[in-house]
Amino acid sequence: MAVLMPRLACLTFLVAVSLVPAVAHIPLSVNQSNIVDGFGGYGYLPSPGHSESEAQAASVTEFTCDPDSQRERISTHCGGIDIRPEIKTENLLRETMKLEALSRLQEQALEYLALRLASVSKKNPLEITRPECISANSPTWAKIQANLISPNPNAINYNFRGRLQALKESIDPKNVAHGMLWMKRLQVASVSLHCNDTTSSHYEEGSCSSIEYQMKRLANQYPVLWSAYGIESTRIEVVESNLDILVGMSTMSDKDEVFPNIATSPDSRKAVNRMLNKAWAEGRDIVHDAVTSDEHDDYLEVERRFDQAFSDGAGASTDTPMGQAYKRFVNGVQFAANGLEATTRAQMNNLCSYSNANNPRTHALPGLSNSQKISHNIRDFAANYPSVIRQALVDMPQTERALAQAVLCESGAMPKLRLPKNCSGVSGGPLPGSAAILVDQISGPDWPYGMPQRMKISQPTPTQPVEVSLKVNLVLGPELQDNCPDQNHDGVLDCLERLVNVWGSDANGFLNCSTGQVPSATLWQNMQTSRVVPCPDPVDPGLQRSPGVKFKISFQTHTSDDDVPEPKVTIHRCFNSSIPGGPSNQGSCKKVDQFNLSRCLTTWTIGVPRTVENCQREIAQRRLHNPEQLNRADSGNYSLTDSPQIIRHEILHALGLPEEYQDQKRPYGHIGEHDSIMRDGRGPYGRIYPRHLNQILAPVKCRMEDE
Repeated sequence: MAVLMPRLACLTFLVAVSLVPAVAHIPLSVNQSNIVDGFGGYGYLPSPGHSESEAQAASVTEFTCDPDSQRERISTHCGGIDIRPEIKTENLLRETMKLEALSRLQEQALEYLALRLASVSKKNPLEITRPECISANSPTWAKIQANLISPNPNAINYNFRGRLQALKESIDPKNVAHGMLWMKRLQVASVSLHCNDTTSSHYEEGSCSSIEYQMKRLANQYPVLWSAYGIESTRIEVVESNLDILVGMSTMSDKDEVFPNIATSPDSRKAVNRMLNKAWAEGRDIVHDAVTSDEHDDYLEVERRFDQAFSDGAGASTDTPMGQAYKRFVNGVQFAANGLEATTRAQMNNLCSYSNANNPRTHALPGLSNSQKISHNIRDFAANYPSVIRQALVDMPQTERALAQAVLCESGAMPKLRLPKNCSGVSGGPLPGSAAILVDQISGPDWPYGMPQRMKISQPTPTQPVEVSLKVNLVLGPELQDNCPDQNHDGVLDCLERLVNVWGSDANGFLNCSTGQVPSATLWQNMQTSRVVPCPDPVDPGLQRSPGVKFKISFQTHTSDDDVPEPKVTIHRCFNSSIPGGPSNQGSCKKVDQFNLSRCLTTWTIGVPRTVENCQREIAQRRLHNPEQLNRADSGNYSLTDSPQIIRHEILHALGLPEEYQDQKRPYGHIGEHDSIMRDGRGPYGRIYPRHLNQILAPVKCRMEDE
């Protein structure tokens, strides 16, 4: 496609000359990493020389679209030149500049669609026709040829292969089942919270924003079920009904009965079909009860039940009802994958239409200029390929990214790309000013695990740092009540006094060292060992911003949990959030010991045979030397043995940050960098990133005077 060279495109709003478009290819950045941190979807990967994660990629659309920012971006794209101030920001972007940015996004979309096609197609060699708007000399097309069409072992791009693996995960039958179950759970929650009716008394902005975002994320992660053009009802019905059959069959006592010659015996087929129909009804009820339950543990149980059924079915003979149920489910996912192949080829054929100002989408929009029609097309592109745009923004060099951001802002595409804003419970401000911003809400986007968030953000004058104040209220769990007095009457319960001092000193030192507000800090590795570090640590202009951000974290202990304000944390002698059954089980030392004994007998490496006696000895040793290995805190429950690093992680939850790791409870969260404190809360070197600071300060935007 013909586009203006960047420098010439920039000149169109600096001098009044008539320019003839020149053909130029936009070079693509080439990733070198072979680390895949995405689950399904596109599989976000780091750019050269950086360590961006999926969490970072998800935050690249969190930029403002005000006129000054737009001028700065266009200036950056054009080599730092001054832009005449009399030119209105809406006139800065010419049609050729929009097409230049769109061309780069189309190349990224071609990569995504080609990888998606490779993940589902059975054709060998893979058949892909290059769209006309993609240059034959494009590095993207060269990668597709070398890695997919005519694989060349000497030209394999491991980053490209990594993204292909991520897309293959999105059509894996087991992953598809989990995606479908979680979507059903989200849909039920959306209805029960009246998320489509903001005037309802049941409406919760934070929860609904999180639910809406997770539904969009699932739809993009599993195109085998949810297409860019809408819900693929036929695919969903086939996968859903066979999922119900597999779950229901796992409950039947005669699921392993052998029926010889099922393929040729009408009697055997009829008998097995009767059992499959019975299993479908049973499984449908089990799934329905789980996704509609008020107890999230009930939902997690149906996921575990499906996993067991999937495993049992994979090992069963196809002459048994269980084997047939498994076969039908896997074939149902393959049917959906075949449909996705047809959809993907249609999208590939349609890719060039976005750069055509007079395509069928814009015919119904009379009175618009070609430039306005291209903006409309970019907005449609963003709705259909949000993951592609996020990955492109991560991959682009700074000048390309600046232009793409400016074009996305001008086109009105940003509302389709941004994370949902949660402004409920935010009052006061604006900043800077004498009135502090008060935050009293349920944090997200981590439904159903959001916690009550109550903090204060202040900045009296523009030259003073923004101060974030948080008081965490601590109450005693059942096994500590009546055993932890305040004998010296200093307002701090005796069993918590040292903990409160170390936890508070470490949290404030860690955060204020990260933002450069103190010259050095004493950070605690455990309750006995500390180290002094120079600040800031690490050096990062995104954290040490002007005029700065300062944290004030404090703990208040209470003898009773009556009328204790949020955020409220219960302190236990023992606590492990991995135990089913809620805090009454999770905070029982007896239950925690039983849970750890089970873990030891099945998964721990202890250097000797895993017997009950040896495991009890191992648990006793860990309780003495590494007690934090036996417990697992969450945002509302700590134990007496939790390390300062764990408390830092939990404090950041109270400040509004979500988890950045994946486990059974959070299989679809954004994964953070390996050293992100929200991914690894136990490691001694976990750090915060600029996006974390932006998330903590997000309530400030809610109270800006121009919003």
